[in-house]
Amino acid sequence: MKLDASVLAIVGKWMEYNLNRQHLRDGHAVLIMATDSDGEMRKVKVNDCKKDKDPLKDILVVELLLNAAETEIVGIDVNGEIVIRK
Repeated sequence: MKLDASVLAIVGKWMEYNLNRQHLRDGHAVLIMATDSDGEMRKVKVNDCKKDKDPLKDILVVELLLNAAETEIVGIDVNGEIVIRK
């Protein structure tokens, strides 16, 4: 299930990223290197995970919603399964 246009307008811009296979875990955070469709690589973080768990383990391509600074993941869409951080 994809988000409809009204929800996307409120929530923000989802973009597809290719993720590096190795993610760094730091307690309740996971640091990930993500590459967008233009080839620009950025370091992004998923906060408030279960201790030493990686929600994007074994995921190579994903749609992400980033914060305004584009440093933190606030939404994840894997094959239509969507999670948005409150």
